[in-house]
Amino acid sequence: MKTIAPSNVEEWLTWRSKGIGASDAAAVAGASKYRSRYQVWLQKTGQCGPQEETEAMRWGRRLEPLLVEAYEERTGIMIRRPSIQLRCEHANYSWMRATLDGINAEDAVIELKVAGLGTSRSLGEDGETDSLPVEWLLQVQHQLAVTGLSKADVVVFHPSLQLRIYPTVRDDDLIDALIESESEFWDLVCRQVPPTPETIGDYLDWAKRFGSKGSRIALDNDEAAEAATELRRIRADLKQLEQAESEAKYAIIRHLAGHEYGDLADGRIIRAQTVDIAERTQTVKAHTQLRISVKEPKE
Repeated sequence: MKTIAPSNVEEWLTWRSKGIGASDAAAVAGASKYRSRYQVWLQKTGQCGPQEETEAMRWGRRLEPLLVEAYEERTGIMIRRPSIQLRCEHANYSWMRATLDGINAEDAVIELKVAGLGTSRSLGEDGETDSLPVEWLLQVQHQLAVTGLSKADVVVFHPSLQLRIYPTVRDDDLIDALIESESEFWDLVCRQVPPTPETIGDYLDWAKRFGSKGSRIALDNDEAAEAATELRRIRADLKQLEQAESEAKYAIIRHLAGHEYGDLADGRIIRAQTVDIAERTQTVKAHTQLRISVKEPKE
């Protein structure tokens, strides 16, 4: 493990942009719900700025000292160098990098997390490491690959006001797969060749940056033809559904006869609510929208 001396935030961001970090691992492996390989490639090639810090990230950073204190109190094991400036590079792949939250006195990588409500629903109790999100698992395995260490503790502050600790051991098969996928990705970065776009947003951005306006290509494969037919069918179905929705709303409005609420015989409640919706135009306007809601009876 090669460690890098502490520095200011700007220099750290520059260092981080010149390699693949642990927080990039899941996206580069194609396993992230939040970022695609194409989005990471744009960042690493300097074609867009670094990922902006969210409110959740800011709270996580603020709570890190408290998590360190709680971990040491719970386990009796001290954490050495619990700082975002503990930076490491892989001994053989200098582009494979990690910024550690800390390493404890037993040479285990420490990864500090503050779980949001969505993530917390799937988290198991202490020690149930298999319940961790795949993004976290790949992040930690990347850290173990970079440091050469054999174990890690994922320390999580749960919304139920509990500290949960998930011990993780090194998985060499998974690490080999990570190194292979990250090596291929870093080669694309160095050659300035974008990976295949994965989302609609990726394709739109790719077309804007690299596409040729007015160009044409022959699509002589069955998949493209089937997709075009399916798109046309879905749009026709949506048009029919929108018409049916309008007719149902009109029938309800007619029967409400100007009342806001209507009580159906089966216990359901209908509400007709008028809402002013702001329109983002050059001159801010608003239009009134009638919303019809049907509330199911309580069991």
